[in-house]
Amino acid sequence: MFPGARILATLTLALHLLHGTNAAIGPTGDMYIVNEDVSPDGFTRSAVVARSDPTTNGTSETLTGVLVQGNKGDNFQLNVLNQLSDTTMLKTTSIHWHGFFQSGSTWADGPAFVNQCPIASGNSFLYDFNVPDQAGTFWYHSHLSTQYCDGLRGPFIVYDPSDPHLSLYDVDNADTIITLEDWYHVVAPQNAVLPTADSTLINGKGRFAGGPTSALAVINVESNKRYRFRLISMSCDPNFTFSIDGHSLQVIEADAVNIVPIVVDSIQIFAGQRYSFVLNANQTVDNYWIRADPNLGSTGFDGGINSAILRYAGATEDDPTTTSSTSTPLEETNLVPLENPGAPGPAVPGGADININLAMAFDVTNFELTINGSPFKAPTAPVLLQILSGATTAASLLPSGSIYSLEANKVVEISIPALAVGGPHPFHLHGHTFDVIRSAGSTTYNFDTPARRDVVNTGTDANDNVTIRFVTDNPGPWFLHCHIDWHLEIGLAVVFAEDVTSITAPPAAWDDLCPIYDALSDSDKDNPRFGFAPATGGKATGRRNWFSKARRRAILVPYLKLLKLGLVMVFYIRAERNHGRLSQSTPPNRRVDQRELITNTWVERFFLHRLMFLKLFVGTACFMHIFNSVSSLGMCTLRTSHGSSESLASPSATMMLGGGLTLLSANIRLWCYAEMRDLYDFEVNIKKAHRLVTTGPYSVSMVMFSKDHWLYQCGLRSMVGVVLSCIWCAEVVLINGIMVPARMKVEDDGLRRHFGREWDEYASRVAYRLVPEIY
Repeated sequence: MFPGARILATLTLALHLLHGTNAAIGPTGDMYIVNEDVSPDGFTRSAVVARSDPTTNGTSETLTGVLVQGNKGDNFQLNVLNQLSDTTMLKTTSIHWHGFFQSGSTWADGPAFVNQCPIASGNSFLYDFNVPDQAGTFWYHSHLSTQYCDGLRGPFIVYDPSDPHLSLYDVDNADTIITLEDWYHVVAPQNAVLPTADSTLINGKGRFAGGPTSALAVINVESNKRYRFRLISMSCDPNFTFSIDGHSLQVIEADAVNIVPIVVDSIQIFAGQRYSFVLNANQTVDNYWIRADPNLGSTGFDGGINSAILRYAGATEDDPTTTSSTSTPLEETNLVPLENPGAPGPAVPGGADININLAMAFDVTNFELTINGSPFKAPTAPVLLQILSGATTAASLLPSGSIYSLEANKVVEISIPALAVGGPHPFHLHGHTFDVIRSAGSTTYNFDTPARRDVVNTGTDANDNVTIRFVTDNPGPWFLHCHIDWHLEIGLAVVFAEDVTSITAPPAAWDDLCPIYDALSDSDKDNPRFGFAPATGGKATGRRNWFSKARRRAILVPYLKLLKLGLVMVFYIRAERNHGRLSQSTPPNRRVDQRELITNTWVERFFLHRLMFLKLFVGTACFMHIFNSVSSLGMCTLRTSHGSSESLASPSATMMLGGGLTLLSANIRLWCYAEMRDLYDFEVNIKKAHRLVTTGPYSVSMVMFSKDHWLYQCGLRSMVGVVLSCIWCAEVVLINGIMVPARMKVEDDGLRRHFGREWDEYASRVAYRLVPEIY
């Protein structure tokens, strides 16, 4: 920095602070994370917000978090104090400073269970990092589960006194920041897995369809001045098409990268992206609509939704009457870096040192989004902690299948074919900017002047194959993930473990985060979205998949039981309605002559006994699931000396409902069988000569090995039936005798590798192999 530049930078920042109306902190300061009632669109709810003052005074009409700002070259020391107490949302937190390289400070990047453990309520953590060579438009947000969708997000601006575009604008301060947010009236943990926003907020204010005419954000300008507006999408999901009626937008920055100026009249901006544009206030003094039309939810602008107001000095304080007319949208392929354009490596697709294809997919069965077949599931210990503990290869790092090791000083090329489901997906890479050598909607590769940014839209067309390049010059574990936060929550992410042997050690305060977090009670760690706390025994994940198999079973089984109960009742009612007709139209049922009966063969006895055993086993398993405390006390929750076994789960409302419906349906079934005696007589014997003569709805016998039984009629007694039965028995033997033990061994090895002596102690005290259900 040239002599006197530091003084100039300080004066510049002071002017920004004096001119701006938003409270601001930086480059040092305290950021309080608090719960606060907010009403940004006329609907009041509790939120998670970042403030410079922990004192709240009633309901806030704006949502956007405290502005953080500083100058290029500053050392930022931001002390985050967690004062969360609302149990309907997460009480722990972590903060990601979006867009910063964090060179030498990967521990300060923020993603929970990748770079750190969460900050417990009542505790604080100092994020201390340098910004020697970056300037532009950034932002910050929670990086724990979907917490930032509940409001924890805000702008972060780094000014450059030597900005190469300085001559293009007259005003650049806190009042020229424009934030775009999607807002939800239901707190994230209680919302749908993939919810739709209720409103769009511009600078923390907005209106929702059918709601009150609440105040909109107003941006004031003076005629014939040029304003540098910094546009930030802090969205959890939708992308926005942004425009200002009657004005062109001269774009000069994309994701904190200065670009060759380009004039457009609309900008499609995806979650996590940022743009700076210069607006010349050269139109008639009036009010003009600022528009941010989302691709999801309530689109359009009826009633002032998705809108804010650009107001010239001297205009009346009324809603605008202007109309929109756009014809020159911003194209990503036209974003040319102002400095050092060009992608690293040979100018040929696949010519990098390391080439990785990341194929996205939607796993319908588990309701997960996967990359190369694996959903990202937060590990029990942060990836950075694993690395510092000696794990240095992808094979030794968790989560398995989601870690990619990258050597130092290599050119990496990443290809991301489009996934239409939930798309378009904006992917963000931590710790780097990258060159987009192939953009969505394009089939050509650009190695000479590619866009350079840190969030890229991967498109939706089947032919889209967005490709990026970067150099591995920044050691650390770096997240690459979809910035639709709901998609990240169900797995759409990977971690690049880059040059792990060169990672610098974190401060002592970082080492304390995990022990403090682990010492929390389950209720303090609890994620209300999933209804239970993270797993204990090591560093907890703080995250569970809403549509995990266990969760699906807990949710769906009671309702399937209810459906079954309804079908049984319909079955009984139909039988009752047909009772008179059956009694009159069918001959009296005869009892089978004992001479017609013959002794069961050993094959029949074998199947009979196996059938009885299966029914007994299923019944016992159901009982254990319904009243799991009985089995858990004896087998599943013996505590070790480490004290890390899970506490005994108390029966939930869902469990009690499922159990009650199961017992009720069983009693109704017995009642139906009792009533069936009025329709006909039969003896429940497994005899091959046993035959029912009644016609009607019971013409197909349910009695095993009756000639009228469907298995018999399908050829069970034939040679084909015998062969099929043998194959079935062989499959059962293979599954139970070979595959299950093999799976047990693999799982045992994984548990032993991960938990060590704690697992060995548990295994020595619990007969877990006798009860495969423990797995």
